[in-house]
Amino acid sequence: MKMKSIPIIFSNIAGETHRSHITYRAGEAITRYRLVKLSPDGTAVSVAGAADRPIGLSTDEAASGENLDIALLSSSDTLTARAGGSLQTGDILVPATEGRVKALPTTAGSYSQIGIALRPAVSDALVEIMPCAPCLYTISGN
Repeated sequence: MKMKSIPIIFSNIAGETHRSHITYRAGEAITRYRLVKLSPDGTAVSVAGAADRPIGLSTDEAASGENLDIALLSSSDTLTARAGGSLQTGDILVPATEGRVKALPTTAGSYSQIGIALRPAVSDALVEIMPCAPCLYTISGN
């Protein structure tokens, strides 16, 4: 009797890399479409403020201690964010208060670019963005 060979395929399902989404424990109650930042120990996320360097946007809501899906800002997909002020198509976006996004200010300071607005939006409205891994902009006062 001839034995039929069956190929064995190995898969590393426990890999530690992520393409566009990652799951973290919420360190506080977080609503959908908010910029989030990592905790100092890297085990949880919380809502990012205007001076923070966020890692992504929440795609759902979670109570403190629950798992939360995060769309990474390095994603090649467009993402949805909540506007923290009036936005125009093409505005360079930076973090605003309460996990929202705002247009890059013209005032002196350092800001983390997180994307570009693909549509206009009014304050507190949802806006489609083209995200990017955060990079620092420094505007000097002259």
